[in-house]
Amino acid sequence: MTAATGWKMSVMCEKHTVSTSQHRERSLLQDELDKQGAGTAAAVCQFQPAVMNESFEQAVEDVKSLKQRPGYGVLGDVYGLYKQATVGDVNIARPGMFDLAGRGKWDAWERRKGMSKEEAKAAYVKLVEELKKEYGF
Repeated sequence: MTAATGWKMSVMCEKHTVSTSQHRERSLLQDELDKQGAGTAAAVCQFQPAVMNESFEQAVEDVKSLKQRPGYGVLGDVYGLYKQATVGDVNIARPGMFDLAGRGKWDAWERRKGMSKEEAKAAYVKLVEELKKEYGF
């Protein structure tokens, strides 16, 4: 099936799913780079921020629809990656010792310190895909 048929087909590009039209744009760019002897398909076929944002937003919705609720450790990982992806490094003080849930969330977020927002989004999407397989969707 080609893009000419009107179907929006997804293909794997490196580790990320992108639409055929986006992949075609990268392929055209790669053809030009090949003519100039600069770069490889792997270097050109990068996950674009707009596509990552769409995948991330979809993963945020998908995690809410899991058939089973994951354990607190997994939920902490989901929360920590979400906060790192949307806010960046932890920017608030650790909650007090009597706020166990708040401390757990803060600790999960703190473990992601130094990870870029883009890396956190990619890790979040990957984690949600694994959870969908494990817990049902």
